[in-house]
Amino acid sequence: MHVSHAQHRRRLGWTISIGWTKLVGGAIVGLTLAAGLGVTHPRPVVAQEDGTSKAPLSDQVDRLVRQMAQGSRVLRDRAEKQLIELGPDVLVYLPPIDRQMPEELKVRLRRITSALEDRLAESAWKARRFSLSGKRPIAEWLKEIEKQTGNRLVAEDLPSGPVDVELPETDFWPGLDRLLDQWQLDVDIYGAHVGALTLGRRLPDRLSRAKRAAYAGPLRIEATRVQLARDLRAARPATALVELELAWEPRVAPIAVEFPMSEFYTIDGAGARHESTAGGATPTFPVRPGMSAVTLAIPFPAPDRSVKRWTRMGGACRLLVPGELAEFEFTDLSKPSVQKKASVQVRYQKIVQNGDVWELRLDLEYDETFTGLDSHRGWVEDNPIYLIGPDGKKLEPLGLELTQQTRHAMGFAFLFDLEDEPARYKLFYATPAKILEKEVKFELPEIDLP
Repeated sequence: MHVSHAQHRRRLGWTISIGWTKLVGGAIVGLTLAAGLGVTHPRPVVAQEDGTSKAPLSDQVDRLVRQMAQGSRVLRDRAEKQLIELGPDVLVYLPPIDRQMPEELKVRLRRITSALEDRLAESAWKARRFSLSGKRPIAEWLKEIEKQTGNRLVAEDLPSGPVDVELPETDFWPGLDRLLDQWQLDVDIYGAHVGALTLGRRLPDRLSRAKRAAYAGPLRIEATRVQLARDLRAARPATALVELELAWEPRVAPIAVEFPMSEFYTIDGAGARHESTAGGATPTFPVRPGMSAVTLAIPFPAPDRSVKRWTRMGGACRLLVPGELAEFEFTDLSKPSVQKKASVQVRYQKIVQNGDVWELRLDLEYDETFTGLDSHRGWVEDNPIYLIGPDGKKLEPLGLELTQQTRHAMGFAFLFDLEDEPARYKLFYATPAKILEKEVKFELPEIDLP
């Protein structure tokens, strides 16, 4: 989780004093950054190649930020590069950007934050891995997988008794499929457990999951059905409809998935390639809480009856994937306020009484333009938001209304039933700091034809 600027200050004890600033030979002079005393937070130590340790990470960040503020142009560039190379762990130790900071320092801190947030988001996209060894009941093995991968698994009607498992480290989906084949279980994509995969007993004639799927990072793709069809009322060739199921690790549920039909093809036994007949269509699926997969029917020219199987089927999908949540806290609701982290800006406008309830206005804006923002907003409506009262209790909204919508911004009016004056409440809001646009190409193993 990301932390607020106030948390940064509490954790680090940063004191930022800006007297006067002046450019001398391209260097910024007059800015001092001093680490406060009495800090008790953990101070990670970075290991060197020879096994010895460097200074705590917070001290390294302190020194490099000073160098970035006061050194020559060469030293400032070098400090910025080194901060990025230290990785996302430095984010919590960077000083919050202040309006009084020199512009160049603001720009460099934003660049560093953006680069590290991108790295965090990309790392979240990678497949999680796990390994198992020993003898336990299946329910305990599932808990162990959940612990190692962060992917929640909900199982019903499991076989009892311990089972032996020896599974070397593997990506989540290939490993889970092998185990489900072994345990005669399956995934219920309509299980409706938010943020989890629902597992249960499989049908007795279910073929191997592991042998029929393609994997791409946190995605699993499987052709589940082929149907030959002919419209008897039209002079059109027969069609082969392939039903495709695309599932994801529950920890990285996408905002939306789209399938460019121009990317889909099959290869028959003679090596001939056949394109989808859907042309330039791009069906798009919004993803709501509780969904663990989407299914799509892809039309191809019906093969000659002598063709018994396609040796390969390929395609592609594009996904909008939320990154790590960024947290925002507004402590003074008497006036408008804006906060920005990574690629997202949250603007608190006002809170006014509307009949028996209070209406709180909030705007959300991303630097980039995403088709998912103007086409699908369900994910935004599910972002955590609540007020914290003087008694410390959380108060969630009664409802919300969309007030504006563009390709990179949204505005909302949230309704609250307050028992006290608005000035006595604090506002908490969280939203993905980044939204990734990922394009994934895949090829499925051979598909038997009816």
